[in-house]
Amino acid sequence: MVARQIDSVDLKVLKAKFTEEVPKKIAAQAQQGLQEKRLARAENILKAYELFPSALQNPQGRKLIRDMQQKILARRDENQYNLLRKAPDPGNVQEYLQNAPLKTMREAVQAYKNYYESIRPDAQLDLTLVLVRIDWQNVSDNGNEINVYVNGVRKVQRTEIDAVSQQSTLLNAKIPQKVHADGALKVRVTITDKGMVYDEDNGQGTFEKEVKAFAKKPMYELFLKQQENNQATAKVIFRLEGYPQAPKLPAWRNVQ
Repeated sequence: MVARQIDSVDLKVLKAKFTEEVPKKIAAQAQQGLQEKRLARAENILKAYELFPSALQNPQGRKLIRDMQQKILARRDENQYNLLRKAPDPGNVQEYLQNAPLKTMREAVQAYKNYYESIRPDAQLDLTLVLVRIDWQNVSDNGNEINVYVNGVRKVQRTEIDAVSQQSTLLNAKIPQKVHADGALKVRVTITDKGMVYDEDNGQGTFEKEVKAFAKKPMYELFLKQQENNQATAKVIFRLEGYPQAPKLPAWRNVQ
């Protein structure tokens, strides 16, 4: 009878020691797997604890295992987000939003998805084409008229513009323009010396650019030439504004 009581006491001591020490050892092994970037191994180690009978588990042990599982999920989330930062294409963006384990960077990634939505081919953009200035070359005349046509429509007409060779005329004329994201801007510029008897061609030029390509290098120099003798007369500087810009993806952080 006494022997049985001793055995019972020893069993309780052993059980108490097991429930206290084993979760710590399991968590330590999982932590090592985490440090070695062997996440699957770390997860399998933690799953072993879940197979123990409830009598061999306690609240402290379960919390320790849950906390370690959360660390592994955070690492998986971080890894997936870092992959997205290196290659933020629509597929990786959607993959993170749908399948990342914690989605701690959901807000930043959603902003990137919204950016892609804003530049889808059929999206209408409100852009501004700015006629910045004219750099005069081989022409010096008073009373010039400048006309700018965008996609066949005259958008700018300025009169009484004086041209002085090797000097510049600052204009900063803003031209609002609605265009689809897969659309293009065709720009034509004419400069005419409005004389009392006859008008003289002081330069013409045309360019056409897809807005997506234009936005990557938003400054453009259009060189004007007289049609009759092909003589260079001026350089017109344009700038494109308002094209959506990709948001920055900050470093991963556990913001839960």
